[in-house]
Amino acid sequence: MVSDDASKTGKEKARGANSTSFKKGEVHNPNGRPKKTACLTSLLVDELKKKPKLKDGQGKANDKTWAQLLAEALPAAAYKALLKGDIKPYALILERVEGKVPQAIEATGKDGGPIRYARELTDDELDAEIERLRRTRPARREAGAPESAAEST
Repeated sequence: MVSDDASKTGKEKARGANSTSFKKGEVHNPNGRPKKTACLTSLLVDELKKKPKLKDGQGKANDKTWAQLLAEALPAAAYKALLKGDIKPYALILERVEGKVPQAIEATGKDGGPIRYARELTDDELDAEIERLRRTRPARREAGAPESAAEST
């Protein structure tokens, strides 16, 4: 008689009958990750969606949300700041509308040349680099760095 264990893989045997592993098609969190409710950003987003209980200059109730009022007020405030020589409010608006300008990052090797990988180095160059690293080891030891990976655990 062949036992049920004969058809199982090593991992399945190790888990045992009371395994808590997921079965195909089984969902353990049907609602997904809970929304962040206590962070400042989500509280502000919720507040900006609301309509303020304020009246405009003529005593009428305003039917716009805080976000709409803010979007209308920002360009005027930015213009007033610009007249005083401050361009930061315009920069803020542009970043929100157009996105931040990408920053170029340049990675170079020794003396501004291309980065060379170990597989591109000759045996002599590799030996020289290993020797250079060995010479720096005593300095690292004095600085309190672990001598090997075994010491860092």
